[in-house]
Amino acid sequence: MKISGKIKSIDVDGYERLLSIQTDDRLVWCNLVQPNEYLEPGQSSIYLKMDEPVQLKVGLFFIADHRVLEGRADNAMSQDAYGSPHAIVIGEVIGKISSDTYLIEIEKNDQIEAQFESNLELNIGDYIRVAGELAVQDGVSL
Repeated sequence: MKISGKIKSIDVDGYERLLSIQTDDRLVWCNLVQPNEYLEPGQSSIYLKMDEPVQLKVGLFFIADHRVLEGRADNAMSQDAYGSPHAIVIGEVIGKISSDTYLIEIEKNDQIEAQFESNLELNIGDYIRVAGELAVQDGVSL
């Protein structure tokens, strides 16, 4: 899933970052591993700046719980815990990447890669509800 917006907050801990990104219609929280810069809490990144426009590709990781839904469902992504990358996604399975990773369509032309904690068999066309952690997949485009 692609997210475009401005960085509103950056929390740091070693190589890990917790970012909040203000998009056109919502505030999205996601994790980022930045292996080229180690920072202690309170330090500022030389690569990421507040209010800087960014484009991110995020995936859903650490999925331990899922439910296949009966029939069609209203596709959605929500983050109910303020300040947390935890997200709930409801969507249609449109592809299998590996034994533990599937592609889920959230909205028309908006898909998210979902990586489960264990191998499982889902069918293309299944509607599922999953809970996991949003994390940046391919770095940050400024």
